[in-house]
Amino acid sequence: MYDGHMGTPLQAKFQELGFPKPDDYNIADWILQVAQTNTIKELEGKGFFADEPKKYQGGTTFSPNKSTQESSGHVGFNTQTRLLFDREIKKLLRDRLGFVIRVCSNSAFGLLFGLIFMNVGRSDYVAYPEVMAS
Repeated sequence: MYDGHMGTPLQAKFQELGFPKPDDYNIADWILQVAQTNTIKELEGKGFFADEPKKYQGGTTFSPNKSTQESSGHVGFNTQTRLLFDREIKKLLRDRLGFVIRVCSNSAFGLLFGLIFMNVGRSDYVAYPEVMAS
């Protein structure tokens, strides 16, 4: 519906297209209100959804009518794994306290369960005949 700077330019653009923002509305809520209460044909008639592709800073052209999946093709297993790994590393770096808490709690529970079940498998069943009786 809108591609540009937020704040005053956004309010001016919506006012120019016939949808002035009320004083008691957040601009993001107002955009959603306009999008939900008007049909696509009404919005196109007012000047939204320009047909010409937009030029971005990198020089690439974006056309809202083209699907981005058409040219991407199949992504391999290695690429998917690398992207998921990169995403997880970013998540860990952003939430360091959560990472430390998870490492500490997993270590504490591992130690606790290790102590509880220490030497369980080393027992000789001959020493406990009542366990083997049916």
